[in-house]
Amino acid sequence: MASDSIPIEPNPIYELAALAKIRWHAAQDRQGFLTWLQLVPDNKDPSQIGNGPFKKTFELLFRTGRPAKNLDLISEFCLICAAKGYHQLVWDDLVDLMGKFQRPNIAMEFFLAFEAAMLRYYSKNHHGFVEETASRQRHLLIMFCCDVGWLDEAVWLVQDTSAHLSKRACERLIYLLRVRQGESDLANISLVEECLQKQRQARTPTSSHASHSPSSPKEFYSTRAIIEGLRTHQSRTWIASQLRNVKRLLSQRSLVLSRPPGNSLHSFMAHYNACRHSTNGLSTLRKRALVVSDQCSYTWLCKEMFYLHEARKFADIIALFDANFEPSFLPHEPWLLLRAHAPSGLYERHVVPTRLEISGADAWVIWNALVRLCIAVDLPTPLGVLEIIHHSAVHFSSMLTDRQFRAFPTSYTAVFRSIIWAYGELGEVDKAVAAAGDMALIGKLHTSNVGLVDELAGVHARAGNVRAATRLLDSVEQLGLRLAPYGVLMDAYLQKGRVDEALKLEHLEGVTRGRGGGEWFAL
Repeated sequence: MASDSIPIEPNPIYELAALAKIRWHAAQDRQGFLTWLQLVPDNKDPSQIGNGPFKKTFELLFRTGRPAKNLDLISEFCLICAAKGYHQLVWDDLVDLMGKFQRPNIAMEFFLAFEAAMLRYYSKNHHGFVEETASRQRHLLIMFCCDVGWLDEAVWLVQDTSAHLSKRACERLIYLLRVRQGESDLANISLVEECLQKQRQARTPTSSHASHSPSSPKEFYSTRAIIEGLRTHQSRTWIASQLRNVKRLLSQRSLVLSRPPGNSLHSFMAHYNACRHSTNGLSTLRKRALVVSDQCSYTWLCKEMFYLHEARKFADIIALFDANFEPSFLPHEPWLLLRAHAPSGLYERHVVPTRLEISGADAWVIWNALVRLCIAVDLPTPLGVLEIIHHSAVHFSSMLTDRQFRAFPTSYTAVFRSIIWAYGELGEVDKAVAAAGDMALIGKLHTSNVGLVDELAGVHARAGNVRAATRLLDSVEQLGLRLAPYGVLMDAYLQKGRVDEALKLEHLEGVTRGRGGGEWFAL
């Protein structure tokens, strides 16, 4: 029928016919196998693979026999999976197999075909996620090349991509090129940095009107940018489409924190509130999310707390947490503070099927809100309360794994920045300096945490410690010039009316963003 171009209705049962064509090695019919697989329907939701189609074929090809001897057939199977929305089923095992047993040039040719098949699927079935998927897939591919040592191929991928480049992947590639120190590595480093710079310039508004230009419905902006009006809000049609998608996933009990649209749910909330100017619709959605399953409840509540964090509604975070989560991780004193300042009646308690436990990777939102409340509310002894929360947060962070600690770029680093800021607001500069070294003491310091330098520099400047602020600024110059600390210092000087000190930072011109790190915490 297929050869005669007779239309056949897709059905998952055809996978069994495909398996029959390759189950016996002596009588394999590869063409028949691929033909039958093409008749399996596309995946309606790429985040859901479970025990659906291709699972049995995957188990046969990857879990039996010697997969390394059957790479050609596995490659054909994986391309079909990518074209039908089942790429997540095979990706982890696929990269492990290719990295160990395939030549780099052949592997890269295959991975590009795999990526193209994925994008064709998303263009056909989920058009709004094409750009996001292209960027994520290219990031994974560059990171894979770095893991297996295919650095030249990774450089070529950076050049070739038209999607958004991952800064983290490019920085890792640059680091590995510097370590290798080959003949062409300096040129490759310059090439990667140039690609990043071009992308940064392309995304930077060139005029005051550019930042308010209409945005494409396919673009996803940060919640902070939406809240502060840095981007034009999406149309009602786009919001209605996203709303239907969220409702559909809730009805299927498949709203997952790590997959779209669950991973960008906070951005949708910001768009929705900006368009509707009301939270009644979100309250209805929250009730629906809380009653369908624990997974949907947890996903919704974590993302809503993140949205409230970006909106600076710290009391609402506490109220939402108090109403729906079991705060078993909090020590007694912070728990008393939380209960004392949790606004009552904002969020209902009875709609949650079970008392949920917040995970370590998401608990930073609560700690950050508690720190901010120490300054926001009128406490009789704010310093004592802040010290209790500070030491409790450090102890809690020390028990987390690195993956939990850095689940988001702004996660627990934001907590330590808030602690430094809070001590500065109370005039306790020495305690702020001591708090800046806590991440090193618990073994969580990372080069991406140099944002703490910005906060500490601002504390020194607002306190009038010009020499300490300058010394800190000089240490940042030695580690890699960055623009942010200068802006923090200038803002702090001007807030205190110290115009002369602000003008002394005129050598700011020419400073570009770079990487920081090292022993700055010892200052």
